[in-house]
Amino acid sequence: MTEPFISLDGLWRGLRDRSPKRKLVLFAASFLFLALTLQAQPQEWRRGRVLVQPRAGLSGAQLSSILQGHGGRSAQVLSQIGLHIVELPEAADERAVAQALSRNPQIQFAELDWLVPVEETTANDPMFDDAWHLPRIRALEAWDLSLGQGVTVAILDTGVDPDHP
Repeated sequence: MTEPFISLDGLWRGLRDRSPKRKLVLFAASFLFLALTLQAQPQEWRRGRVLVQPRAGLSGAQLSSILQGHGGRSAQVLSQIGLHIVELPEAADERAVAQALSRNPQIQFAELDWLVPVEETTANDPMFDDAWHLPRIRALEAWDLSLGQGVTVAILDTGVDPDHP
């Protein structure tokens, strides 16, 4: 059975092979990979706002002044990561504002607030694959139905095994 992906060995052999047919196949595969990669990028963003993280040491008043220059204001701060949700006027071009703020040396980064459908998200916990209990309690299926807003869930453990890795 052939693999659905191109192997590095196959690419290397293809680069060494000078046949026009092989080069065309490699070009097409590369183009397809690029197209799929670009398609995987979120296509929609939250209109009327951008996400901004100022550089360390920038005061709230200084940030407000920078944002006002683009018609924006900090509507909310995610203090754990120093990220500001900046609201913009309805007529603002979010892309242009994010690009302009990104060029400001006082701003760490500014970007659009991309919308990502829930079905395109995955757990970002590096130990997720070791969480054997989540599939067992069907947590993944439950998360497709609800994220538990307004619901408190408690998982009770029967004890601790100090020899468990």
